[in-house]
Amino acid sequence: ESVHARGRAAMALALMDGFIQPSEKLAENIALCTTCGWCRERCPSNSVYEFVEVKKLLIDVPKIVETFREELMKTGYGPIGAHKQLAAFIHNEYNPLGEPKLDRLKWLPSDIKRTEKADTVYFTGCMASYREQGTATSTVRILKKAGIDFTILSDEKCCGSILLRTGLVDQAKELAEGFSSSIKQSGAKKVVTSCAGCYRTIRLDYPKIIGKLDFEVLHLSELLNELIREGKILPRRIN
Repeated sequence: ESVHARGRAAMALALMDGFIQPSEKLAENIALCTTCGWCRERCPSNSVYEFVEVKKLLIDVPKIVETFREELMKTGYGPIGAHKQLAAFIHNEYNPLGEPKLDRLKWLPSDIKRTEKADTVYFTGCMASYREQGTATSTVRILKKAGIDFTILSDEKCCGSILLRTGLVDQAKELAEGFSSSIKQSGAKKVVTSCAGCYRTIRLDYPKIIGKLDFEVLHLSELLNELIREGKILPRRIN
């Protein structure tokens, strides 16, 4: 039971009530959760609210797990194993892959010129910068073709999603504050990302840890939808 959602929620309650104490074994158990959210979506405890317009979540296990990890961090238990290595990579190279930080913009095509200031910032993200570079190059070509005034931060770093998921909230907050400062310096009022993880972190998590953002956050798909509605780009039907 302890490796399932209900068990983890029960352990969190037991820790809060003082029935169990922080331990390495407890940290190892909580580290196994992927925080995918499937348990939250399928939990029968939430189904009673499905008839209302906005479904009210009673048991948000991913959030419980993330808070659990944060509390264990405060007592010296965590991060452990691979989580610890990922945190070290982010601290040293600003990405969880351990790739050189100086290579972050190597994917940028030679015909796309960076500017220091623009109305929109394209936040590439770590995976698109180092692994899925086709996503990054396709995105900037779309933005250029659509006539979007955009730039890419010269000091772009990891968004900190992994740090938040593993309980390292203070380190994630530093990245969030640095990112917000860089956006302000760029003069941008809009941030676009093609990464679902970065989108969730910047749009939903950042306001919780650093306060209201001074810029709009859009996923590329949302921006494309806007451009199509405005007639600035035309969708092509694929037979």
